[in-house]
Amino acid sequence: MKPWSEKYKPKTADEMLMSPSFKKLSKVVEEGGVALVYGPTGSGKTCSVEVIAKDGDYELLEMNASDFRNADKINRIVGENLEQQSLFAKKKLILIDEINGIVGTEDRGGVQALARLLSKNKFPIVLTAEDPWNSKLNVIKKKSELIEFQPVDYLGIAMLLGRICQEEKVEYKEDDLKVIARRVGGDVRAAINDLQIHACNGKLEIEEASNNERGRESNIVDALKVVLKSNKWDNVLGVYDNVKEDHKEILLWLDQNLPYEYNIEELNKAYEILSKADVFNRRIMRWQHWRYLVYIYLLLSEGVALSKDDIKKGFVPYKRSSRPLKIWMGNQKNFKGKVMAERLAHKFHTSKKGFIKQDLPYLRLMARHDKLPDLKFEKEEIEWLKK
Repeated sequence: MKPWSEKYKPKTADEMLMSPSFKKLSKVVEEGGVALVYGPTGSGKTCSVEVIAKDGDYELLEMNASDFRNADKINRIVGENLEQQSLFAKKKLILIDEINGIVGTEDRGGVQALARLLSKNKFPIVLTAEDPWNSKLNVIKKKSELIEFQPVDYLGIAMLLGRICQEEKVEYKEDDLKVIARRVGGDVRAAINDLQIHACNGKLEIEEASNNERGRESNIVDALKVVLKSNKWDNVLGVYDNVKEDHKEILLWLDQNLPYEYNIEELNKAYEILSKADVFNRRIMRWQHWRYLVYIYLLLSEGVALSKDDIKKGFVPYKRSSRPLKIWMGNQKNFKGKVMAERLAHKFHTSKKGFIKQDLPYLRLMARHDKLPDLKFEKEEIEWLKK
């Protein structure tokens, strides 16, 4: 049986659920420019390019950046496609998917090689990324127009699921469609896959805990209270169905608040459960196996709840995870060093990572003794080096 996510993939511009971003991308392609499209998985990045190619009668050439991480392969594969005319005498559109894949652990010249090719493009080029803010992609961002694809609103997803149910003659309730739409965090493809799983018998059936009201958006703190204080399967089942946070955010909330409720032995079991959920999440990101999302929610609800021996009592003020803030602060602290690495690494005949690790400490020492070489440092950079 053909997956519904493929069967009901948008085929025309009218079927796209993210019209502002789609229209902006269409304009860049029509003008023969370069666009860097970014957004979470399932927000319609690749699908939009395919629709534009079909509507505009382009020959679409799709490449995945993870298949060529160094400069030689990029020059050979991408460069040749930029030079050759279409085999079918059509207009040509080049899609380079997942450019985060060329940002490896070492600088192999892949990003710089791709940036040079973007300056010589004869055809429109679309690059996609989940995270365009990696500093190593700065040189590509300067040559591209950034277009954000935001997660699709859950009401729009619910309407799409309703149309699919009508086409497939599936009995359904509006509230059940909203439950599915909410818990996928704006990922249309995941919502359709989830719908197909729950409607395999011609009727949409979603089991929910009796204390979990349908159609009402629950607070993440209320959901955590159920999971971290109860140890009964029936109480915890479906507890995240009406929570607006996605599975990644839920995992961070649990990671932050588990130590306030569980003892040492319970923590060992609970964090082992969280690690398994993280493994499944990685498999989803890498292989797009969205069936694993069911396992993740089971681990984050029943798995964590049953890791403790008894019911927890007393009031505990749950807090939002501080990890994203710490990562942001760390990035801000090292931002000037990374900027200098991009500008000076080649003068030191090293990679940017090598410059930061080996050469930057010596520059700091020289700055403190006013012995800096003439490398055209700005005043702010000199002050930063002296700290």
